[in-house]
Amino acid sequence: NFPGATVEKKVGTFSVNSDAGPARLELVDLPGAYGMNPKSPDERIAIDYIRSNNAEERPDMVLYVADASNLKRSLFLATQIAGLKIPVVIALNMMDVIRKKGIELNVDLLSARLGITIVPVSAREGEGIGQLKKILAGPIPPLKPAIPPDGPEADEAQASSARSRIETL
Repeated sequence: NFPGATVEKKVGTFSVNSDAGPARLELVDLPGAYGMNPKSPDERIAIDYIRSNNAEERPDMVLYVADASNLKRSLFLATQIAGLKIPVVIALNMMDVIRKKGIELNVDLLSARLGITIVPVSAREGEGIGQLKKILAGPIPPLKPAIPPDGPEADEAQASSARSRIETL
């Protein structure tokens, strides 16, 4: 969502056909946040919800909408959430914008390195939304360990944090 667009938790549902048949999903839209240490009341709402000890309130999975044009900032929180052992699917939005800028992004490699399912989308163009719905309706993606890069930097990458991996991509 846009910064400041959601200032409280909002809940909605939608239906989608999956390989197992029709599925009804509940989505909880939370205020935007940039890290697990909230700096505003809006961020606190999102982080408290994700960290909830209440089994009924804690999400089964997090759909994290990331800005493809600002990867380092966008993916930092996604890797922190995955560190909480909550499955994460990243909708990598604004792919149309980075293509217009001539930026190429290997989404499969990024997904493998982070160990997180990533779906490239453009909300403006409607691109990737069908694929995203199918993934959300399917089985919850397993948590996967990140794959370190090949070559001499592999040992350094294994010892570094997820944020450092993002910075080197």
